Amino acid sequence: MNNGPPLGVAEFVTINFQLKIKMMRNKNIIEPQNPQCVQTIVMPSAFVLKKCSGCNLDLEANLNNFNAMKRGKYGLRSKCKKCCVEYRKEYMKRPDAKESHRIRQQKWRDENPEEQLKRSREQLKKFGQIYNANAKEKYNSNQEYRLKKLEKDKQYNSTGRRKQLYRVPKNLEYNLNRNKIYRSKNIEKVKEQQQKYIEKLPDTLIKIRLGFKKKDEIPKEIIETKRLTILLKRTLKNN
Repeated sequence: MNNGPPLGVAEFVTINFQLKIKMMRNKNIIEPQNPQCVQTIVMPSAFVLKKCSGCNLDLEANLNNFNAMKRGKYGLRSKCKKCCVEYRKEYMKRPDAKESHRIRQQKWRDENPEEQLKRSREQLKKFGQIYNANAKEKYNSNQEYRLKKLEKDKQYNSTGRRKQLYRVPKNLEYNLNRNKIYRSKNIEKVKEQQQKYIEKLPDTLIKIRLGFKKKDEIPKEIIETKRLTILLKRTLKNN
């Protein structure tokens, strides 16, 4: 009994045809003149094992376990898919790899703006709710992430890009309707936020009380004087 490794499909078909030819010769059956009718059927073997150079496991040599590679053995890569994923994660932790990846991605986005917009919308439809929920939870639980996010938003606001996009007619109409819906559903929360804003008395609020605009430059002495008068009126009113 043969105790060797199991035969693949291609090897089994080849031996089967050889046995048929021997039986035809023993029975004095004339072999066909055209030898092309008796050809080996080449089929991918389901029993061929390939050792992964990363985890050293013997896996079936198919596309479920390995990625394709023309120059590799059996047309597959030397590492399995799991090892390739782990190697990719470790490689992307390097600063030079991150920078090169960012440059390639930015170049592709600049050359394919329509395709990038299409992919972004598809990803937003699939994972938008999950992403927003995770970001909200991280924002409330992680103080470092929260400060980093606020600083990033502050830098983005300083560029004026947010106001520019907000004032686009299409976006303006959408944002106004969204704000109305939010205020109608969260009346108490909006009142509480407004009360906190009034109690803090920021400079912008005092400028508006004095009849100026937010961007107008006013001496700090005038702002402090107005702030003290407002606080004095509040204390008198409460007492």
